[in-house]
Amino acid sequence: MPNYNGVWSLSTQYQYNTDWQADNVSPVRLFAAGIGLWFGGVSNSVVIDKVNISSAGNATDFGDLIAGTYGGGAVGSTTRGVMAGVASTNQIQYVTFSTAGNATDFGDSTTVGEKSNAGSNNIRGLFFAGIPSGYHNVVDYITIASTGNATDFGDVTNASSAGAGFASTTRAIYGGGAQSNRYNNIDYFTIANTGNATDFGDLSATSEGVNGCSSNTRGIFAGVGFADTIEYITIANTGNTTDFGNLRADVSNMLGCTTNHTTAVMHSATNELQQITIASTGNASDFGDLTDSRAARTCATGNFHGGIAA
Repeated sequence: MPNYNGVWSLSTQYQYNTDWQADNVSPVRLFAAGIGLWFGGVSNSVVIDKVNISSAGNATDFGDLIAGTYGGGAVGSTTRGVMAGVASTNQIQYVTFSTAGNATDFGDSTTVGEKSNAGSNNIRGLFFAGIPSGYHNVVDYITIASTGNATDFGDVTNASSAGAGFASTTRAIYGGGAQSNRYNNIDYFTIANTGNATDFGDLSATSEGVNGCSSNTRGIFAGVGFADTIEYITIANTGNTTDFGNLRADVSNMLGCTTNHTTAVMHSATNELQQITIASTGNASDFGDLTDSRAARTCATGNFHGGIAA
């Protein structure tokens, strides 16, 4: 077997792919599997955790945020993960999936404070609503491959926080959330355009602390109604959610969720990770654990997000 020095061709990497160690895997295998990252939580934690979505198991340390967060939103392309929502600032931070390490400054959001959630295709990332000095309905967007400040995209229907966000190649979805009241409405946006939300349909119950992720065709909402309920939509259509199954336990705050288009991995209010198969229906099963317990809301993204064609 040759040594690992120098630049390998793709054919050489495939030829020797079984000889790579778990913590030094081939980039081909790593990106084929899909990487999921969790940012922050627990009283402004700076921790970034990583999982390989196709292989159940515990998370490993990826690096640290510049500043901690407990309630942000995150988006991803094939190369970058970007998060916004540091509670007391408008800072946006990013990491490069292929290189573990600390976050780098990206630019600034248009508002100061927590971002409720986010969704992206491979080009644009949208950050929905949140809490600065009060609840707001602003949607920001960025171009993921560049750096710089966010631009106003439009508005969600309700000024809110703690809703769910995800996207396909063309549509971004935001559902649930709460202000003085909890909401069950689902909004959608055409990512290539700018403008205010259009009504998509409704969740089965008003939902705060709900979270979600998607393949390119199906979107998942986890923790609907402050319970163990999982529901789904077909992103290209409009209409109300359909029952998918149940989480492993009732949750008061379903946290970050990421996917490789086949498997969705969801974080509950401890350090537990749960998984489902997006194309089917059924109850969640155990995936593994984060590196520490995250009692406050985290955000997650991956390099196989809804914007990558299935």
